[in-house]
Amino acid sequence: WEGPLKVITAEISKRIISVDKDVIKDFAYGRPSLELCQDFLCYEDEGAMECHAHKFSQKRCAKSGLAVFKTNCGDTWIDDETNETVTASKKAKAKFEYCTYDIGTDVIGVNSTILTAAQEHFDSYKLNKAGVFYDAGMQTSAGWVTLLLSLVMLIVSLLAMVKLLGIAVRGAAEEVLQKALNMNGYLAILVGCGITVFVQSSSITTSTLTPLVAMGTLTLEGMLPLTL
Repeated sequence: WEGPLKVITAEISKRIISVDKDVIKDFAYGRPSLELCQDFLCYEDEGAMECHAHKFSQKRCAKSGLAVFKTNCGDTWIDDETNETVTASKKAKAKFEYCTYDIGTDVIGVNSTILTAAQEHFDSYKLNKAGVFYDAGMQTSAGWVTLLLSLVMLIVSLLAMVKLLGIAVRGAAEEVLQKALNMNGYLAILVGCGITVFVQSSSITTSTLTPLVAMGTLTLEGMLPLTL
């Protein structure tokens, strides 16, 4: 289920800015380092210590030529089934085997050349992957612009909503709304849950209720179960 507001706004927001969530996954995993080898990439498997490749989540092939075969841009090989030459996709997820393990000294280390290549690949990320700002070559600056734009839109929308609600809930309409909203607390919890599920946004529910409380149409005690 997708809320109707998400359907309406998703296409518009994608045309403005689109965040590459795979980049965020790589941020969470960490920048290639010796610490990653020691903590995650090297471990005992069936009694023997093994070091594994650092696999990026970003769908972007490596330009250094030092990544694992088939994940470098331009890598070619012969397909076993079709016997045809295959070229690595630009969206291949890069892998770097920079972790090393010395059996004699029982020490986990790194290949500094491959590690540097992996770090350069990590640092060359593009968090914004689509939209008008991407087309304009904007990355970090696009985030600041959209942050300011969203805050302005939020404030204008809230002010407009308060104004419209003030006009809408006058006279008989206010009395009907008061009776409808000031319901049994347990029923209000279910109603608030249903509205939130429908619009897929708890912030929309609470931001609509807040001005109603400010105008005296809904009591603070009546808002509590709806918010819960």
